Amino acid sequence: MKRKFKISISFVLILFSFTGLMIFTRILNPINSRNNLIWSYKADNDVYSVAISSDGSYIIAGTCTNYYYFSNSKPKPLWSYEMEDAPYSIDLVISQDGSYAAGAFFKTISMFSNTNSIALWNFTANSTFYSIDMSLDGSYIVATVNRNMYLFSKSSNVPLWKLSSGSPFYSSAISSNGSYIAVVDSNNLYFFSKSSNQFLWNYPIKTNGIGGKCIAMSPDARYIGLIHRQFDGTHTDSFLYLFKTTNSAPIWFKKFNDEYLSSIAISFNGSYIAVTGLGNTLYFFSKFTNKPLWTFPLKWELSTLSMSYNGSYLAVASAYAPIYIPENPPPPSKGVVYLFHKDDPNPKWFYDINAYIPTIAISSNGRYIIIGASDDKIYVFQR
Repeated sequence: MKRKFKISISFVLILFSFTGLMIFTRILNPINSRNNLIWSYKADNDVYSVAISSDGSYIIAGTCTNYYYFSNSKPKPLWSYEMEDAPYSIDLVISQDGSYAAGAFFKTISMFSNTNSIALWNFTANSTFYSIDMSLDGSYIVATVNRNMYLFSKSSNVPLWKLSSGSPFYSSAISSNGSYIAVVDSNNLYFFSKSSNQFLWNYPIKTNGIGGKCIAMSPDARYIGLIHRQFDGTHTDSFLYLFKTTNSAPIWFKKFNDEYLSSIAISFNGSYIAVTGLGNTLYFFSKFTNKPLWTFPLKWELSTLSMSYNGSYLAVASAYAPIYIPENPPPPSKGVVYLFHKDDPNPKWFYDINAYIPTIAISSNGRYIIIGASDDKIYVFQR
């Protein structure tokens, strides 16, 4: 004789209520997961810049005194390169397979192979470098310093060509095959072929008050995203422009009132664009409209981001860094790392650290995330 089980309606309601609460809680509170951290490494100083190869196999990180080159497999540098003490390392770039890397370190660019710490070449300018970028195979490097932009090949510190401007350059980008270059100064966005320093087109940028700019170009060179800021003495407004490189006129733009945007990323074919900055909001766009697909309220106000090659994954660092006053020491810095999927405005996971996070990078395949922090550490995560 079969036993009969009776389940009360109350039990069913309680079960569904509990299950629903768990699901709802998971949506609002993504996992603060320690399992995603693979390893960390204690460097000699604050880590200002990081870069990771496309498949995540190799990593380069920079402090104000050293470059560190790692294999992703273990938290011990393959080599390190000591530089003269400088305020910070501006930026680092690495080739697709990690065979080549370059760093803009205050007034010097250094080019490396992954075999050892002996620089292939150095190039020193008379002012601080603002930006650097590298083609996918490492064959070409573009860099900006004050009112000059340089294009280098990996084989020589003699520039292939140089462009001078009447105003400072802010940001630069090069396509994955090195064929096209975008750069922005105080007054114009320029688009070049690598064959000449004569621009293919430019877009004048009107600035009322004090401005600042940064760009990202899709690796296939079909789209350029531009952030333009202007400060009128009381508040800062930001503007986001999207260009198709066949035309100097923007496809669309969006104004952000009282927001300071400072970080932008774009997918390989320009389908997705993400921006954030000195605010608490992350914006994620499609190339088809200036209305965000979604936004997310970040925990802290100082934010930067990096996007996987196809735009499927987005790594974001949000941090709090109080102003230091010797007479009244502030509370410690704090930071949080988020990983998002493009189809979900809620992060897959986040990770809190007690440090400011000035730099973040995600591998092209979206599998690995690396950050540098003010606790002198390099952190490597897996998706």
